[in-house]
Amino acid sequence: MIILSRLKVTNYKSLKDIDLSFPRQASILIEGLNEAGKSTLFETVYFALYGEPLVTEEGNGRAGGRIESAINYQASKAIVILELEISETILKINRTLHRGRTTEATLTIIRPGLPAETVSTQTAVNRRVVQELGGLDKEALLNSCFVEQKKLDRLEQLGTADRRATLERLLNLDKLQYLQEQFKVSRQAEEEVRQAEYRLQLAQLQASLPLIERNLAETRLKLTAIELLIAFANITAQEEYLRNLRARQQEIQSQLKVLDDQLVKVKNVREVREVVVKLSYKVEEIERLEKEAVNLEEDLAGLDYQENVLKPDLEKRQEALIKLYEDLEELASRQSEKDALLREGDNLQSELRNITERENQLTGITRDISREESELNDLTNRVSAEEKEAEAGVAEQEPRLEKIEKLLGFLTDRANLQRELNISLEKEHQSRDRQDSFERLSKDTSQAEEDVRTCQSEVDAAEINYQEARRTLNAGTEIEALEKLTQGFNELNGQGREQAELADANRSVLEATQSVAAQQKVFDAGKTKIGLTGGLAGAAGLLGLVCIVVGFTPGAVFLLIAIILGIISASQVSTQSQRRRQLEAARSSLEAAKQSEIQLKAASAARAATGGSQFRNNEAHVALKQLGASIPQNYQQAIARLNILRQDLPGRLDITLLRQEVETALTKKAQADQHLAAARATWTTKQELLKTHPGFGQTVLELEKLESTGQAAQINDLTRLIQALGNDLDLPLEQGQPQAEGEMVRAHLTQLNNQLAGIPPRRDTIKVRRQHLSGMQQEQTNITNWLTQHNRTNLESQMAGNHQRIKDIEHFVAGREPLIEKTATGLEVRPVASDIQQMLGTVNSKLSRISQELANRPAIKHKKEDLMLEISHRHRGALQTWQNLLPLPQGVVFEESTLPSSKDYKPILNSLEGALNQLNEAETTNRRQNLGQQLGQLASDTNAVQRNIEEQQKFISETLVWYGLQFETEFEKVSSVFPLLNQVQIQDKEDLKQQENQLEIDLHLTDRKIKELAVQLNIIEMTLDVEECSAELASLKYELEVRRKAVFILDGVRRTMVEKVLPGTISYMRLLLPVLTMDRYRDCNITSDYKIQVWDELAGRYVAKNIFSGGTRDQFSLALRLSFALATLPENLGSTPGFIFLDEPLSSFDDQRSEALVNLLTNGEIAQKFSQIFVISHNRMFNEQSFTHRILIEGGRVAGQNQLKSGQTQMEDFVFA
Repeated sequence: MIILSRLKVTNYKSLKDIDLSFPRQASILIEGLNEAGKSTLFETVYFALYGEPLVTEEGNGRAGGRIESAINYQASKAIVILELEISETILKINRTLHRGRTTEATLTIIRPGLPAETVSTQTAVNRRVVQELGGLDKEALLNSCFVEQKKLDRLEQLGTADRRATLERLLNLDKLQYLQEQFKVSRQAEEEVRQAEYRLQLAQLQASLPLIERNLAETRLKLTAIELLIAFANITAQEEYLRNLRARQQEIQSQLKVLDDQLVKVKNVREVREVVVKLSYKVEEIERLEKEAVNLEEDLAGLDYQENVLKPDLEKRQEALIKLYEDLEELASRQSEKDALLREGDNLQSELRNITERENQLTGITRDISREESELNDLTNRVSAEEKEAEAGVAEQEPRLEKIEKLLGFLTDRANLQRELNISLEKEHQSRDRQDSFERLSKDTSQAEEDVRTCQSEVDAAEINYQEARRTLNAGTEIEALEKLTQGFNELNGQGREQAELADANRSVLEATQSVAAQQKVFDAGKTKIGLTGGLAGAAGLLGLVCIVVGFTPGAVFLLIAIILGIISASQVSTQSQRRRQLEAARSSLEAAKQSEIQLKAASAARAATGGSQFRNNEAHVALKQLGASIPQNYQQAIARLNILRQDLPGRLDITLLRQEVETALTKKAQADQHLAAARATWTTKQELLKTHPGFGQTVLELEKLESTGQAAQINDLTRLIQALGNDLDLPLEQGQPQAEGEMVRAHLTQLNNQLAGIPPRRDTIKVRRQHLSGMQQEQTNITNWLTQHNRTNLESQMAGNHQRIKDIEHFVAGREPLIEKTATGLEVRPVASDIQQMLGTVNSKLSRISQELANRPAIKHKKEDLMLEISHRHRGALQTWQNLLPLPQGVVFEESTLPSSKDYKPILNSLEGALNQLNEAETTNRRQNLGQQLGQLASDTNAVQRNIEEQQKFISETLVWYGLQFETEFEKVSSVFPLLNQVQIQDKEDLKQQENQLEIDLHLTDRKIKELAVQLNIIEMTLDVEECSAELASLKYELEVRRKAVFILDGVRRTMVEKVLPGTISYMRLLLPVLTMDRYRDCNITSDYKIQVWDELAGRYVAKNIFSGGTRDQFSLALRLSFALATLPENLGSTPGFIFLDEPLSSFDDQRSEALVNLLTNGEIAQKFSQIFVISHNRMFNEQSFTHRILIEGGRVAGQNQLKSGQTQMEDFVFA
């Protein structure tokens, strides 16, 4: 956390000489007149941190490009020294501005247990300060911890890119950026992988070179063995040919003896040939007819098969398809019924909600009816009482008025005589008028007091309703916060499981690696065995063939051994294939284990970077603190508290609805308070008038003292008469008094009559209200009747029945669908109606075709019978002709008495033709002439064969000598000293020649590639190990993949953390806004571009900030700035700003809202999140005792300071020089 320790300023703008040491925990009020230097104190901190004066926020921080403009006009230089703590590190920043010279800057860094480090020059200090602040640059500071009244909407005016950059710096995401740069795959790493691939390729080529050379030598040796085999085979063949030549000489002698007998037989053979040709044509026709009969028989058999086999099968399939289609139709019907029941359930649920709304409406109407009846009864009684009182007054005053008028007639005669008495009568009249006025005012005061008591009852009822709604809202909010807290506890518990999963993944990687090594070892051993067994089998087979060729008896045994070894080799190949699959499976398991390990590590890193459930727990803590509720320390406490709250408030609560109910109750309470205040004001006014009234405290009038004692005796008689009437009226008889009394009585009567005239309208008002009450009662009756008609129990019972029917349908479908699927599978059709109909059409088509073919069966049978009769007739004639030819001439191979088939005539004719050729006379003569020539040629060929045998033997001898072996003429002896003869075959020569050519090419290419790679890698004359190179390449590729995935995960973490700021800002905004606006505005929303929308109860929707007054807009913007500062505190990453400056935040606040803001800053959420809070203000509309410290600045110096709260910060912790 970043804490300001000391600030010393000399001649910076209006500040001349200030030296302040700040406590670690304080709320500091900075006061002073305009231009005293209050805001400059805030600017000096900014200048000390970033080396630029905060002149304007729109430009580059330089007034007209001259940084020296920050120097006081009366000085040549300005000095700013700032000391701050970052965790256990202390930074001392010293900056000096000179006129006409470069700015000096020095940074001293003190870490525990290490020597102090000093950084000089302006650029180096600026860069190092931002680095030590965890990337918190000037823009990020201005957008979070420095709040100016004139720039409250600064955050709202930022562009998307600037806001994202500010968020990344505030959240210390520069560290994640640094990690991304560290994990980023460099070209050097990719080049290392390519070099490793080249090294592995070179190692593999070097390992394959000896094998190619060895294979080439073996191939050439096998070719030599094949040449020897060819030589031995040629010798054997030439010897056999020599024996054949000698036998041929003997045959020529015997052939001369039979040539004469052949000419005699020529004529007989020609005649027989002509008859046989004709007979062959007849037999071919017979066989054609027989084939046609066989085809007809096959057609009949096919029809029988279709009738007895295909048609029943198709009919069964047709029946099964029809049944399957009907089952599908029934299934679809049940599903439709289920859908209808679900829709009906939704309708029933909607009707239940309507019932609940009507029940709530009935409760409200019943409460309103009760209140209205009470008020109407009170009003009716009050009107009746006033009417009776007025009627009694009229009845009393009308007789009195008649007597007064009579008295005035008597007084007219003595008016001139009663001048002196008029004075006392006037006084009496005034006294009585005051008494009457006092009585009326007393009655009005009593009525006002009764009105106050009535309004007080209404206020008490509204207060009870408001407190009940508020209690429900608080309980709902607490339930919501506890649910978030339990979710956070669950996520924290999941981190332990994540560590266990990571350990299991590590073990899986180790076990998979060991398994791959073991499988590789078994695979290599099996490969060696297969090569050995295959080689032995090939050698045994070759030796067996050679033995058979040369007539050696054990050749069959060698072939048997080769077959057995071949079977064993085939078994080994099969086993090796299984081992290969096992090895590939082990490698796949290893790769999967590695991928799982990477994903778990990445998820753990991402959760660690984002703080996991910390943000959710913070939100819950803030909400619970706002409610004044205790914060559970574990999951069990949170669940227990939730269960208690849910017992009082069952069901799911709608916080928005509860807030609306609180607002409604608060509005009614405010209205009742207004009525009470008005009634009390009226009552107080009348009490003051009553106390100042001339009749207040006056006792019974003494009329006798007011009478004149100087009356003349001559008016005694008239006076006695008047006196008698006056006594009757209890009225003084001074001059003018009866007239005044008459006027007063008339006025009183007029007032009473007016009062009586006002009674009917008031009764009409009561009547209207009673009609309205009747309407409410009628509405109550209608709702009651509606609830009676829409019985909740019946609806719930119907819903239960529908639910059970749906379960039955689902059970039916679950049981029927497998049977349908099974039937469809057996019929080889998809369980779809269209496919079933298509297959059913195909089956019906086949059945129709079979029926048509079966209808043609009688015609086919009749045709077959006619054909058999014709075949029998022709066969008898041909058989007779054949029997007449027997016996056939000598040399014909067919001597049976049965009629030959058509295929037998060709060899017969060939035999006859051969016999004719053999009996040819010209040929026989020519052969006799050529016999001598043939015998001579045979002798010459015999000599040539003998020379060829000798040449082959010479080749064998030279070859054996070249290989250092003793010459032998027999194959068995040569094969004993040259075993390879038994391992090759002559027919393999061409393949081996191609193999030799290919190996020579491979050898040349491999050698050239090795030289090229060696030059490229600069490792001439060095042999590489394949396993080491392979392991190195695998390691580099694994590291490369880890880096790429790490970069991907870190980028996702950065985006997630930035995106979480807006919800956090909204959450804090909803906590701060009611506090700053005295519950006038309680809900708000912030758009993605940080535009404020406030819930207006009167409008019933969210409205934009710009429609409100200037002061209210400033309050909204201040709430946003404070919420943003709270939401962007990176508690789990790097350095957190522990201070916040607010410049004139109270200028747009009235008294009550000023107190609310000060309380939020000194005791609320801001005080809990920031250790040092600096407030610059000249507004006195709050209690200064809320702050722990106060600074008064005058003329650029500290004029006074004091500690306003005790028990928080010692005086010596806050020192002024």
